[in-house]
Amino acid sequence: MTATATRDRIDYSLGVDDAERARLLAQCAMHRTEADLLLDRVGLRPGDRALDLGCGPLGVLDLLAERVGPTGRVVGIDREKRYLEIARQELDARGLDGVELVAADATGTDLAPASISCTSGSCSTTCRSRPRSSPRWCG
Repeated sequence: MTATATRDRIDYSLGVDDAERARLLAQCAMHRTEADLLLDRVGLRPGDRALDLGCGPLGVLDLLAERVGPTGRVVGIDREKRYLEIARQELDARGLDGVELVAADATGTDLAPASISCTSGSCSTTCRSRPRSSPRWCG
């Protein structure tokens, strides 16, 4: 096993091979209706700023981008560069080119705390009702 393959297995226990990519994209599709409903409840509007933490090969980046529009900001963070490359391909295929993808760990971003209105992750969604307020749980 190469050093990269070993690192990938350590960083992400399920690996980053084609089968895992397919599984994650299928998972996105399977949970699409629930994600749509939750994001509708959150009330993202054009111009808002959203973060998908641990976005993987798509997460809800496309759903966030559709809601915040070209005047908003969407950032996808994942520590697996290969998944970010796939996310870029998926977003390009959907005509969504305004999403910023960052290879980082949740504790190693350069994002200012007040720069994001809503944060989405695979297990929870938290929002800020006002950019400088404390996060609140949504959903």
